[in-house]
Amino acid sequence: MSRFLDANVLLYSIGTAPAERPKRDVAIESWTRFPVHAVDLDLVRAALALRQRFKRSYWDAAIVATAKLSGCRELWSEELQHGQNVDGLHIVNPFMAI
Repeated sequence: MSRFLDANVLLYSIGTAPAERPKRDVAIESWTRFPVHAVDLDLVRAALALRQRFKRSYWDAAIVATAKLSGCRELWSEELQHGQNVDGLHIVNPFMAI
């Protein structure tokens, strides 16, 4: 299954709070598992369309658009609603089990 990872998840890899250690461990492991996608005009247009359609922030829409344009079926993010489905893209909070 193709997955897309919201970069916010990776920010936990540099966290120092003891209570966030489980999230840090998940984030550190995630660094080596996902490629990077460049921002281009197609992405911006897709994000703007999703923003309008779903009434989300541009940044959330850009994350969803990037995942969809990359052909992913799953998006890991703690910012979006866990379990939500956006046109076949399944949203997963990777920290739900922690």
